[in-house]
Amino acid sequence: MTSTFTAECSCVPLHRKAALDAIINMICTDMEPFRVVEREGFLQFVTVAVPGYKLPSRDDLREKFLPGKVSALNTKISSPLAGAEYVCIALDVWTWRSTEAFLAVEATFVDSDFAAHMYLLSFTRLTGSNTGARIRCEYDATLLQWNIADKDPNAEEVVRKCGAIVASVRKSTAATEEVLSVAGLHLESHNATT
Repeated sequence: MTSTFTAECSCVPLHRKAALDAIINMICTDMEPFRVVEREGFLQFVTVAVPGYKLPSRDDLREKFLPGKVSALNTKISSPLAGAEYVCIALDVWTWRSTEAFLAVEATFVDSDFAAHMYLLSFTRLTGSNTGARIRCEYDATLLQWNIADKDPNAEEVVRKCGAIVASVRKSTAATEEVLSVAGLHLESHNATT
């Protein structure tokens, strides 16, 4: 059975460009990190599926190969996004190595056939102060870029309420401790504004 499989595979060679396109498509479709090309299981799979293929590094994928695909990916995402009646927007902000902050903006919606869709619309390194105003600016820019500002009807209210909650927690040590306790986080108190 193995020899039959090998014979079938050798009849249909997978070209380097097709393999590279498939890897980039997988990363974008499945929202995999670029480091997927360094994972042991993925390396084993590629070795078997495409013998002799040299995988590009994650830096090469990010800096050389992905930028050329951005326009096609945007076009692929734009059509279903434009057809959505309502879109739920999720923001995710985090820091890496305590010095670099990032913001991801994701859109989720159900199309007319009740199929769920989720797209990462924006991934931005935040520079300077990570205030609510800065995050809001990136949020607004993303909605405008994708022409979906009118598809998240509760966005204004959610942003206003979140801002009020954050302001309230920042002003109260007891509230901060309660949030950390409920979240199960055992962190030392610190002043995030200094």
